[in-house]
Amino acid sequence: MHITRNLKALGASALAAAFLVTGVGTAQAASNHAISGTVYSPCSSAGWAWYNSSTARYKEGTGAMKVIFSDLNKGGLNFKSRDASNLTIGNVVSFAYSETDIWRTQASSVANGRKFYNSFKQVSSACNQKDYNFSGTQSY
Repeated sequence: MHITRNLKALGASALAAAFLVTGVGTAQAASNHAISGTVYSPCSSAGWAWYNSSTARYKEGTGAMKVIFSDLNKGGLNFKSRDASNLTIGNVVSFAYSETDIWRTQASSVANGRKFYNSFKQVSSACNQKDYNFSGTQSY
């Protein structure tokens, strides 16, 4: 009886070791990806609506999605990611123009391989803000 139990435990350990060595069953880690776009003034022809990117992206590994921006203007930036059904994944994150180089978490647990698209718009509704480009990094 003790021998059978020990053999079962040894077999389970060997199987677990085989998965670790071959990499089967291990999740990939998220990585950083450059993002950029043009934010339109609420008073421009593009209007106050969200700009919805048509670029499909896929989550790498299960875990958090977050963003950081290195270039913003005084109008600020609202940023979100949405799934194929146009539902927001996690939360909309907002950045004032002075909030560059600050990571913000969009969602804490997103499944590996989940398809998504990014959307953004200016925070300020003031008409004195001009269209501008932003750049940053998204970890997914």
